[in-house]
Amino acid sequence: MLNLLKVRFKLLKDKKALVLIMIAMSIILTLVFTASMGQTYKPTVFIIDNDQTDLSKSFIKFIEGNNTIDYTVDSLESATDKIKRGRAVGGFIIEKDFSENLNSSNTVNIDLIKTKNSIEMYQVSNDIQSTYTRISMLLDVSNTLNDIALGANYDFETESLNDEILLLGEKYYKYRNPIEVSSTIIEAAQDFNYLPNLHYILGFAFFFSSFTVVFLVSDILKEKQEKVWQRKLTTPIKPIYNLLSHLITAFIVGLLQIIIVFSVGRILTGSNWGISIGLLLISFGSFIFSFTSFGLVLSGIVKTYEQLGTLSPIILVASGMLGGVMWPLEIVQNKAIQFIANFMPHKWAMQSIQRTITTGFSTSSYIIPIIILNGLGIIFLLLGLVLNKREVTI
Repeated sequence: MLNLLKVRFKLLKDKKALVLIMIAMSIILTLVFTASMGQTYKPTVFIIDNDQTDLSKSFIKFIEGNNTIDYTVDSLESATDKIKRGRAVGGFIIEKDFSENLNSSNTVNIDLIKTKNSIEMYQVSNDIQSTYTRISMLLDVSNTLNDIALGANYDFETESLNDEILLLGEKYYKYRNPIEVSSTIIEAAQDFNYLPNLHYILGFAFFFSSFTVVFLVSDILKEKQEKVWQRKLTTPIKPIYNLLSHLITAFIVGLLQIIIVFSVGRILTGSNWGISIGLLLISFGSFIFSFTSFGLVLSGIVKTYEQLGTLSPIILVASGMLGGVMWPLEIVQNKAIQFIANFMPHKWAMQSIQRTITTGFSTSSYIIPIIILNGLGIIFLLLGLVLNKREVTI
């Protein structure tokens, strides 16, 4: 048995490209997705101020307080060029008569610049409307105070009063927003705690390791096609030992791949979730065991290595997506997909780690998913032995 394992590991040099590519793809995609999820997207919108008055500058200052859009003042020529080249989603123009019309309660025209209709520009329109309403209210207050002061013969400057009202208004809305928010916490059957970095590191580690494991196990098909398997049957080597050498080799290589990808991903993203190494290894090992057995099933279904190369990517991609490696299953509303996901090893492997990290170690969070994961592996193993029973005698 040990000699067979030594031979299998020596033959891995023919598969080193496959293993290295899968490791590299896992790490690269993990970094790409975690980087994109870690950043806050703020579309850029340019403001062209043709009025250049204190009131227009106050309007700009108010609207720049928005947290979802990056408002930037620019010239018309520069802004138009950048919008055409896709460096901003759009812009708007404050016309020269902005302050005059606003003070006179006349219609204020603000022109939008955009290349297409979008949600972002719809948000810009709403921001303009709300900011206009806010400043109009403050000007009404200022005008009322002006009338009161004039009636009482107070000595003051109208512009200074307007500026003070706008300043206080900005502070009022920014720091003392007159909205009371109350919250209620309700009990739920299951809490959804989504950690993007963890999800993508685990998801891509499991996804690409399944390819490595299945294709290593499928060397059984190559040996059958090249009649190597049949020649081994004529030797004193027990057929079950030959089969186990393939399965154990695939298991070890797959487990090492997951450990490497997870470790590198955690270091590069600077994440530390506080779960013990032992629990991680059990989850990783259980997942690789289930997919090693699944690879044996595929080797028993297809007849040639070429057929496996065509069929396995379709099956592995579909099982990965259904198992929740691309997105959390908690956001999936379709009952049929949720039911099918229960038969995918990815779901239980990720669930055992994610729930343990977010809710702590318990029977429901860790032990049950591990039992189900290994149960699937045993079922796949028995089915694989049945499908390969003509070539293997136990």
